Amino acid sequence: MSNIDDALRALLVERDERRRRLDELESIIKKIQGLSEGAVPAVRGTSVERTPTAGVPELTSVNGTTRSAILELLNSNPVLTFNADEVTDALLDSGWSSTSATPRRIVASTLSSMVRSGAIAKDGPSGYRAVRESDRETDEALLAQLERDEDRYDEQAEADARAEAQIEQYERRLGN
Repeated sequence: MSNIDDALRALLVERDERRRRLDELESIIKKIQGLSEGAVPAVRGTSVERTPTAGVPELTSVNGTTRSAILELLNSNPVLTFNADEVTDALLDSGWSSTSATPRRIVASTLSSMVRSGAIAKDGPSGYRAVRESDRETDEALLAQLERDEDRYDEQAEADARAEAQIEQYERRLGN
């Protein structure tokens, strides 16, 4: 009976874990659905009344820099990817403002700068997201591979130099 009880307990724990994970996934789906429902069409040269970006929490650091507001937005939604328009709308909806006549350009420029510095990650041609732990692990693995490649290159360069020196010695012997 003990084996059956242990197996039953393990199955109940597994069921509870799966339910918890399902609840997390449903929450993520609702956030994504909220964003797509609150999306604002990109209309060039036309004034469009914006509706608040659904599913995105209100930002608290709107009085800070554009960079800090973007970081707060992306870090508060780490599983989501935003384009520059969505980031701009979410910032404007939260009270962020820019003295520029084209705040989207300011946001897009800041996003590009943040990607180059590694502060955020880019997904596809126009998607931006928070840096995830898996990105850091991938970066660390790539760095370790680069270091190994550099070591191999250095070792090969030393071996090539030794071989070149031997060739020169043989050529001198043959020339004498």
